[in-house]
Amino acid sequence: MATRKIRYGICINSVNHSSILENTGYDYYELPVSRLIGPELDDPGFKTLREDVNTHSIFPETFYLFIPPALPLTGPDRDKARIESYLSLVLNRIHLLGGKVVGFGSGRARSIPDTITREEGMLQLTEFMRTAAGIAAGYGITIAIENLETTETNVFTDIHSIGKYIKELELFNVGILFDIHHCVVQNQNIEDIANYASFIKHIHISDTGRLNPGTGQYPIPWLFEILNNIGYTSRVTCECKWQNFETDIKHTIEYLRNINKV
Repeated sequence: MATRKIRYGICINSVNHSSILENTGYDYYELPVSRLIGPELDDPGFKTLREDVNTHSIFPETFYLFIPPALPLTGPDRDKARIESYLSLVLNRIHLLGGKVVGFGSGRARSIPDTITREEGMLQLTEFMRTAAGIAAGYGITIAIENLETTETNVFTDIHSIGKYIKELELFNVGILFDIHHCVVQNQNIEDIANYASFIKHIHISDTGRLNPGTGQYPIPWLFEILNNIGYTSRVTCECKWQNFETDIKHTIEYLRNINKV
């Protein structure tokens, strides 16, 4: 039986870039959820987007920027009906485009404001997570909570807090999105992911200065060694800045396949 290998993708803002990726050796791409909504994306507009996606051999298997800043999940401005309506729309569209994982970073949307207690905020986030996970489960979609920086949000800023929360939540389709950049810049230990191996559902990588992997000093080879040790065989997405997109993506896929030959 063939060993299942890690799949590689890139965060892009437009489906138009997917033709470049499929000719370079990537397995999928990752789109922002914001690309699925907006005045121009009524039902006919989304149908056109779906047709564009289906003309290529690789698909947006993962999505990021799940909840927009204008849709707060906690505090006095939280609108439960609006949140549920949004979730129903975007999760259905993610499914129709072939999405399997949606990353839950959304630092501003998930932050707990000073107008409520920490306990109240966590209860509201848990209500959101249960609603979102319930809708996502119907489409076979996993929601992966991303470790962000304290400059971006005041909740879920390290792997330990996310892992502990997921254990308590006990929802089968909620896991962790580990982002090496947020970990390194906060001087956290990437080995922490080994403590929550079964919860790791998605990975974001970049290098020093948030540039493409292989250009800096981030411990990316070490990360892959840890991922292989814990038996991770899912997706790794490059979420980074590109100095020369078409040239850099070629160097990056060569670098990743060279350091991870398992």
